[in-house]
Amino acid sequence: MQYILQINIFMPLKTNKMVKVLICGYFGFNNAGDELILSSVINNLKRKADKIEFEVMYRKGVNSPFLNAIKTVNRWRIDDVINAIFKNDIVIFCGGLFQDVTGSLSLYYYLALITLAKLTGKKVMLCGVDFVPIKKSKNKILIWAVLRFVNVLTVRSEGSKKFLEENYITNTVLTADVVFSLRESNQVLYSKNKINRIAVALKAPENKTNYEEEVKKIVSLCKVVHQKVKAEFVFVPFHLERDYNMSVEVLKQLDFKCMITRWINPESLFGIIENTDLLISQRFHALVIGIMSGIPVVGISKDSKLEYFLTEFGYKNYFLKTLDPEKTLHVVESAWENKDNALKMRIQALKEYNKRSELNFFLASDLIKEVKQ
Repeated sequence: MQYILQINIFMPLKTNKMVKVLICGYFGFNNAGDELILSSVINNLKRKADKIEFEVMYRKGVNSPFLNAIKTVNRWRIDDVINAIFKNDIVIFCGGLFQDVTGSLSLYYYLALITLAKLTGKKVMLCGVDFVPIKKSKNKILIWAVLRFVNVLTVRSEGSKKFLEENYITNTVLTADVVFSLRESNQVLYSKNKINRIAVALKAPENKTNYEEEVKKIVSLCKVVHQKVKAEFVFVPFHLERDYNMSVEVLKQLDFKCMITRWINPESLFGIIENTDLLISQRFHALVIGIMSGIPVVGISKDSKLEYFLTEFGYKNYFLKTLDPEKTLHVVESAWENKDNALKMRIQALKEYNKRSELNFFLASDLIKEVKQ
């Protein structure tokens, strides 16, 4: 089986021509984190390689303001996706695609696409991906069977690398999230002259039965934090539907100054978050932007990727798995008191992370060179 997958039996030898790249991920669903990943991959590959043409697996009927002339393929039409794999030279998968916490179907879907790409002689890269620890034994076996054949496999956290190595997948390279390679937006939406501003990035629970209870806890947290530090709150929904609606519900129950934002281009979120003094976030990429902006961050989530990330950055004490208003208040107070040291921590840690993030694109450009030979 190994030899069959490694031999390009369908495609002739490539020459120095336009290289076609298909980017696969969970794009077009109004989630700023995924759109930032897509923007970073496209922009950085354009910088590092010429004669490259992109096609993106995207949700039908959604117009992205930053895709411009990039071709899209309807992710819901499997025949369109298969055709796109056949006609492109390289298939790049990025984002948090590989998990079975919310079910196994999406995991099987992406593993099937990888298998098809390899069987048709394509170069395959998993670019800065993350793995929520896979729970089912059969899924671990499938991951081992498929991922050991990809050309390049980069992961964005020590936790993901350890998970893969424990499951006998050793062809991994530790990098960092591709968003670390994005250039910051020039758009500044808030004046830095205004002090005591806290950004809040919520993640609406998928389980609707927990929704009202979660809203109550967040309202309580905001009230006790405001009572301590007298800060105004800026709600920064990353998902334009679920997170935005939840933020509105919280805001309605607060009796002090608050604002809510609604992004059009996701890169504008840099300008919003960097002009606050502290970030409380349940969203991974909000934490990334917060750290890139040099402000202290507090993460709250049961999602292990947030824990892996903050632990690597030295923010383990600023991470909580559950939203307990009183416990979270103590963590927020500590972060607030040490906010002047956040920039120093940023300079030291970001240097390594920027290099690791750039490594994703050096490896991708090497794949492009191989195709051109």
